[in-house]
Amino acid sequence: MSTASRAAWAAFGVTAAAGVMVAVDLGRRILANNDEARFALLAQDVLSRGEWMSPQLNGAVYTNKPPLLAWLIAAASWPAGHVTQLTAALPSALAAVATALVVFAAGRSLFGATTGIFAALVTVTTQGWFLHARLPMPDMLLTLFITAAVAALWPTIEGRRGPWWLGVWVAMAAAFWAKGAAALLPLAVALAWGIGARRPRWWQAMHWPAGLALFALLIAPWWIGKLATHGEAMRETIVIDNLLWYLPRSPLVLVGVSQHVVGILFPWALVLPLVGWLAVKAVRRRTSDGDALVFVFAWALALLVCVGVVQQQRLRYYLPLVPPVALLIGWWGARAVSEARTKDVWSTSEAPAVGDARARGEARSLGEVRVAGVAPSVGDAHAEAGIPWRAYATLVVVVALATAAAALIRPTWVNADHVAFPMSIVEVGVMGGGLATMVAALAWGLRYGPLRRTFAIACLGSAAWVVGWYHWELERRNAISDYPRLRAEARRLLPEDPVVATWGVYDLPLSFYLGRPVKAIHTDRDLRRVMSEHPRASAVLTRTALAQVEDPARLRVLPLERMNLDSIVLVSYSPDVPRAGTRP
Repeated sequence: MSTASRAAWAAFGVTAAAGVMVAVDLGRRILANNDEARFALLAQDVLSRGEWMSPQLNGAVYTNKPPLLAWLIAAASWPAGHVTQLTAALPSALAAVATALVVFAAGRSLFGATTGIFAALVTVTTQGWFLHARLPMPDMLLTLFITAAVAALWPTIEGRRGPWWLGVWVAMAAAFWAKGAAALLPLAVALAWGIGARRPRWWQAMHWPAGLALFALLIAPWWIGKLATHGEAMRETIVIDNLLWYLPRSPLVLVGVSQHVVGILFPWALVLPLVGWLAVKAVRRRTSDGDALVFVFAWALALLVCVGVVQQQRLRYYLPLVPPVALLIGWWGARAVSEARTKDVWSTSEAPAVGDARARGEARSLGEVRVAGVAPSVGDAHAEAGIPWRAYATLVVVVALATAAAALIRPTWVNADHVAFPMSIVEVGVMGGGLATMVAALAWGLRYGPLRRTFAIACLGSAAWVVGWYHWELERRNAISDYPRLRAEARRLLPEDPVVATWGVYDLPLSFYLGRPVKAIHTDRDLRRVMSEHPRASAVLTRTALAQVEDPARLRVLPLERMNLDSIVLVSYSPDVPRAGTRP
């Protein structure tokens, strides 16, 4: 079988694995908060009004983010004529599969086919990838395009033939259309690589004048169109959303970094200290993979620094960190233990240099990778390479301190009602069994080797953990955020009084499931105004909000069940109280 055929079959296998992982529970997730419902509503507005460049959110033009995701959701929903939970998630799901393929291609380019396959498998079995493949939010699209841009950056700075630099700038422009200024992160990676590799004139390969001009040209329709039609809103977007929102203002932003890194990479975060330690050793001993490892390190560290210092910390911001970490773990799985069990494991003569891989016929294809990365013999792996217990101890201490600090800063964070723990023996068995399988497979491979023979089993264990975690967390989450049930109850209790406002409950999910604009209100004065403007209308309030109403006797209060852990009620004008606009 030719090299091209092997690569094609490997890509097909990666696509199949990613497709299977994506299909689990796809479309079952209730859009339970404003972030999840926002782009679904924008897409519905595109379908309803046909205004592709300026979709509206509850009647107001949305300028915070470019509309690429809304367009894709609208396209996926076009056959049905309306947006559903499934069609809202489809673009993210397809972007997740594409991200796995890009990781495979990057791993193959950097280290060889085996690393590419392993890195892709690690990617699709991380908690972060699995979760965001189902969310109708732009973060998976952003991750896809950032990964593609950085993947094209490697052959660009290596001087390989072809217009790779065009790929960098085009992918960055696509990332901008997904989520705005975050598209510039690949430039931070390029800068980090230039500093770390100390290569003179590396920046010339980027064709900066032409690249910047191309980038500006590709994103110009968004800026020009919005500035021309909604100039004031766009100025607020630039100042607030793209600058002040991320600008660090307190060292407390560092509290959540370790938690987010572990959370987005789990369960593969368990091996990260070992992999990082061994990769650093490989770089210091100048192995054949040294330059490529420095590039991946620059990739991961640049993203970590840029995201870790922003004032607003969100787990999803760390999603682009998954591909470079997956590449490091994939390299470890392919190279960690020598097939040949030789003593001279750090010899650079056992494999072609990265830059010569094509010239030697892709000698690192499946079954041909002979390089050891860490141990002089399989049996002596622990004696020579060892396990960096100090690194693990440091990580545990850092995460523990960060968790304690987060509990002090945000006391509600430790409230058990806000955390979905496994509650049954079946859940504990599946998730614990998956984690145990992963750890046992990796330990067996390290001890008896080569590790790459048991790596696929470790990926299956990781997959069992993330699938089990998501499935049962989804069941509990949907139960406490059942907006479809709330819609049915509101229509049953007050069929003639449509819900037009909400106080204490997310407005955008209500708007999505009710199929009408719903205004978020915050005071009794707001409630009076809305009810006066819409005499035959109702509102959804939490019990806490209802307690702030000055004259509740004027309202008809109908109890509903709990929503998002709060007791809620449906209110309208009492039938005994004259409605606005009518005579007493």
